[in-house]
Amino acid sequence: MVVYPAKRDIPMIDFVRDWNGDGVDEVALATFDGLSIYMRSADGTFTPDNQIVVELETRIGQAWSGHGPDDNTTGLSTRYTFPNVHLLDYNSDGLPDLIAATEDRVIVYLQQPDGTYETTASTDHLFDVRTQEEKIEAYAEIETLVEDLDGDGYADAVVTKQTMKGITNVRGVVNVFWGGPDGYNAEPDQLIISEGTASARAVFLDVNGDDRKDLVLPSIKFSIAAIIRILMTRSIKVYFNIFLLNDDGRISERPDYTKEVKFKIDFSGESDSQAMDLEGDYNADKRTDFVFATGKDELSVYLGEPAGGGRLFSKKPIAKIEADAYGELLSSDVNNDGYSDMIIYYPESKNLKGTLEVLVNRATI
Repeated sequence: MVVYPAKRDIPMIDFVRDWNGDGVDEVALATFDGLSIYMRSADGTFTPDNQIVVELETRIGQAWSGHGPDDNTTGLSTRYTFPNVHLLDYNSDGLPDLIAATEDRVIVYLQQPDGTYETTASTDHLFDVRTQEEKIEAYAEIETLVEDLDGDGYADAVVTKQTMKGITNVRGVVNVFWGGPDGYNAEPDQLIISEGTASARAVFLDVNGDDRKDLVLPSIKFSIAAIIRILMTRSIKVYFNIFLLNDDGRISERPDYTKEVKFKIDFSGESDSQAMDLEGDYNADKRTDFVFATGKDELSVYLGEPAGGGRLFSKKPIAKIEADAYGELLSSDVNNDGYSDMIIYYPESKNLKGTLEVLVNRATI
């Protein structure tokens, strides 16, 4: 798909993984025709045993829309978007299914008994959360997340909608659709509304170790005063709002916890922002920990605290780690010892592009 890739500008895509749950890694390639899953044969070679038809989002337009001489032929620009792919049990048969999600639509390819997926989708569900006005004016940003939030074997869907009519009229809506034997309901089972804040990409994590996925919704407050403050201080406050999934099967209507973090802004475009992550467990206590760059060369680790307290994370960092701390941070147990390690890569930092740093957890926290 990438015909002329820019040097050091290839995105990180997890395409080598156990795609069918058989305990062996397969290789998946995204193509213009769909997803091709290559399986390892007895002699160690990989062959495309499962070719799945996936529809790409395609946009085409003029590369230049001005007026030129009579003999001018306008250039052409195209963009192709392959959807996010989730491996989750959609129908509670114990097999991971392939679920493609794009905007407010999910497309489901069920896994067959032989370990392959349907080549064409069996379910194509449009959640249709936009109002008629939003469809006409096209000012709503939509994203669909697919997770088994309550662990019942059915993939749930959470559709986030962000609308902005000017700086002072910002609204975020989280639409929760619970999965079940008959798929999803036409209307959301739960609505969570946030007025006056712009929300970034939502994630679901078990932040308190109760085996239920909780909603983490980063957001910023929008106003004229806030924008002036951003420009003057070259920093922006981001609020990580955490909504717990409760015993009654509903997500809290208001944040149970909020973590405020101040990000510095580099207007030159030659530096990454501070590394940050909420997905690691650095002391193997089954609670999510928080990592944030408190300096160019310093990462601070805040441990998750037991449920029921007034805080989700420790007030002070339990450890400070020396590293090139402005970049994208991934928490992963790279050596399979039960403790999260850190991988940092640098998509924007001028002198670090094309490199990554691996920090191995020595289990000293």
